[in-house]
Amino acid sequence: MSENNGKERRVVITGIGVVSPVGIGADNFWKSLSTGQSGIGPIESLSYSASPQNVGGEVKDFTVKSARKVYLKTQRKSIKVMCREIQMGVASAMLAVEHSGLNLDEIDHNRLGVDFCANLMLSPHDVLGHASTDCIEEDGDEIRFLSGEWGRSGLPNMEPLWL
Repeated sequence: MSENNGKERRVVITGIGVVSPVGIGADNFWKSLSTGQSGIGPIESLSYSASPQNVGGEVKDFTVKSARKVYLKTQRKSIKVMCREIQMGVASAMLAVEHSGLNLDEIDHNRLGVDFCANLMLSPHDVLGHASTDCIEEDGDEIRFLSGEWGRSGLPNMEPLWL
């Protein structure tokens, strides 16, 4: 409160960066919404899914190639240490900055922020598999996940940069 002398803080949204199943970028997203286009369909990126009939919303236009050449071209060296969700989040932030028309070199970075919203952070079974199975105890037909073992047995088997 002391920084703003008890007054309400004011926020200005200068740019919007959208990475979604119905479009990447504010213009493509709005065009899809205004024409009633759906981003829901059969899930193709995973060979399995817990969703009914394997249906969901995928961002199919966000590929490794498009990330490197279009959305994250200034971050190419960092892509290899980002999971797909983080890549999409960074791309969204970069799109918002671009949409704003602001020059980042001229902005006080203490007055700049990104509000990142995601519904789900996916960890495919090949990332969590070995770590999770190290924390399982089987007793006949009963299988229990021993959460107390996670730090000692599971976590050391995770990828070094996993969330």
